[in-house]
Amino acid sequence: MSSLSLRIQGLRAFAGGLALAVAAGCASGSGAGSGDGARGASGDRVEITILGTTDVHGRIVPWDYYTASEENLGLARVATLVDSIRAASPAVILVDSGDLLQGNPFDFYYGVVEPAETHPVIVSMNFLDYDAAAVGNHEFNFGIPALERAIAGAEFPFLGANVFVAGTDSTAFPPFRVVERAGVRVGILGLTTPGSAIWDRANVEGKLEFRDIVESARRFWPELEQASDVQIAVMHSGLGPGSSYDEAATGVPPEDAGGALAEALPGLEAIFLGHSHRVVPADTVAGVLVTQAGRWAEALAVVSLALERSDGEWRVVDRSATALPTAGVPPD
Repeated sequence: MSSLSLRIQGLRAFAGGLALAVAAGCASGSGAGSGDGARGASGDRVEITILGTTDVHGRIVPWDYYTASEENLGLARVATLVDSIRAASPAVILVDSGDLLQGNPFDFYYGVVEPAETHPVIVSMNFLDYDAAAVGNHEFNFGIPALERAIAGAEFPFLGANVFVAGTDSTAFPPFRVVERAGVRVGILGLTTPGSAIWDRANVEGKLEFRDIVESARRFWPELEQASDVQIAVMHSGLGPGSSYDEAATGVPPEDAGGALAEALPGLEAIFLGHSHRVVPADTVAGVLVTQAGRWAEALAVVSLALERSDGEWRVVDRSATALPTAGVPPD
């Protein structure tokens, strides 16, 4: 068992309320960032940890604004886990699979009633040092100007390889981002459910087009492969199949296309799913590792990749995934 797998076992125990040795060294907070990591002693084997949240829907502090009571979830609890993992390994990437800016009175107040210069959810994600987020369908609920205002304050990109400026072949968001950890270039492809074309028609019609996830991913795949050593996808879309609308009548592509993406791009190492609010600790579809962190920051998805360098190229030799629950984790 790799040292990284052992650390994940320890973190799982911590998430269940047990002691974690590295937690004591995390008093400096999440704002320190993850950095680029360091090469292994031999220079030919590294371990990279990719962390993911999804469907946070405004849950930052563990507080239920509807019932005025504490919640056993939220980004403040995620932050404690992220700190612990970063203390154990510098080669960490943090991503989100969308639906951040709508979902509770906190989101509504700062998005609509008293719009903040930088939305508090974005402030929190900047503090946690996120590397990328997929744009979710609920990001469009309060209109494109509200989304643009939130994105302007983000220190990380919102990705959407299948969201195009209406009537053009230009994406409205970057299709992917490449980050480097421990000398390995990790390509992050971002995608979102096409259902926004229906659910937020009043806000997006004539402005944005939401095209097929698989076709859009294939379009940018050669460029992503060339720019990176290993590739993952962060998508606001579930494993599938099925949609909450009549696809035949609307002409809108499938809502949940995670499984179809895995089958179409077997070169992917991992997919961080979203949208369906399910917790998927680990699954494999067409040889691609898939995971999902549920909703409301109730869990943190963790993908561990071990890579070795051979003939000038990095190859994944071991990988695993899990979902760490935030229940019982002390909030930051």
